[in-house]
Amino acid sequence: MFGTVSTVIAAAVGALSFSFSDTFWFNGAEAEVYAASTVIYAAIMYFIMLWNERSEEPGSEKYLLLICYLIGLSTGIHLMSVLAMIPVVMIVVSKNILTTKKNMILRLNIF
Repeated sequence: MFGTVSTVIAAAVGALSFSFSDTFWFNGAEAEVYAASTVIYAAIMYFIMLWNERSEEPGSEKYLLLICYLIGLSTGIHLMSVLAMIPVVMIVVSKNILTTKKNMILRLNIF
């Protein structure tokens, strides 16, 4: 019960902070590359969260391949979406490599 409530609250805070941010609306109103770049960035974040939930299932690598493909496409639009590689790498490393208690101290030192 607490996990569901905290997830909904965290999602609401993230959505409201994104919707009221000045940078998003300033860049989204311009008829340039920022709107497409923001959509690709949001898609990358969605797919990494989806992979994080389903990483134990077989075939979950397709989400990582899709993320790599979107990052490659985004370099042709704007380089802002390349910044999505940082949280993607952090999530993949913390999910796959640094999961034992022995490596918990190492995880804190890396990040």
